Amino acid sequence: TGISDLEARRVVFVGEAAARIEEDHLRILRFFRFHALYGGDEPDKKALEFCKAAASKIKVLSKERITQEFFKILAVDNPVNILSIMQDNNILSAFIDFEPDLETLTHFTTFQKRYGLQAFSPRLFVFAGLALENIASMQKFLLFPKVFQKDVQAINQILKLPDLSSEHAVKVAVYKYGRAMSAQALIIELAIDRVMNGFAPEALKTIQNWEAPDLPISGNDMIKAGIKPGPDLGKKLTQLEERWISGGFKESAQSLLSSL
Repeated sequence: TGISDLEARRVVFVGEAAARIEEDHLRILRFFRFHALYGGDEPDKKALEFCKAAASKIKVLSKERITQEFFKILAVDNPVNILSIMQDNNILSAFIDFEPDLETLTHFTTFQKRYGLQAFSPRLFVFAGLALENIASMQKFLLFPKVFQKDVQAINQILKLPDLSSEHAVKVAVYKYGRAMSAQALIIELAIDRVMNGFAPEALKTIQNWEAPDLPISGNDMIKAGIKPGPDLGKKLTQLEERWISGGFKESAQSLLSSL
């Protein structure tokens, strides 16, 4: 029957589904991943029933194994279809304790593909409803690499910038958090309708082409200007940097130092 299943794009277990699942509960998640990659519109009903019945067993798996399979599912070309099936059949709730934002994720992955900017970290953050507390709760069953934590923190800060639909705000994002996450944050804004469609292409050009300048002064320059080393110097340098940023990255070193 393997050939007929293949021709019908039907993903099934070999032999008895219950026995295969009992041998390794990770096969529940693999069933959904394989269906996302190779299956047709609807998953095999019997296989789905067995997965649903055994869903609570997922939590006995190691974090490493759950993470590996779930991340692969989220990384497929169109993850929302399979995630919706998993949500409707209580698979996600076996290791996710919040309602994922699949609607925004649908729009977000569409824009990622449109602009050729697929990236995993922001997908997971959108899945979590852009809520850091949800990301924290997922760590009960998932392992997040340090780069993911860094990416999420950057996106979270960029989304807090006022008026991200302005060129200046986009440049601030690039200067502080880099091109990659600035682009992803912009696409998130687009997905949740806080940025006009017409602005996105121009903003992405700015992100890709604008060379962020270096702050024209340093702590040593301030010491030479008479500021004593210590915590106050760091605070004043930060204040001058924010002033320089607010002025469009244009104020000269002499002007900044003279303000001291």
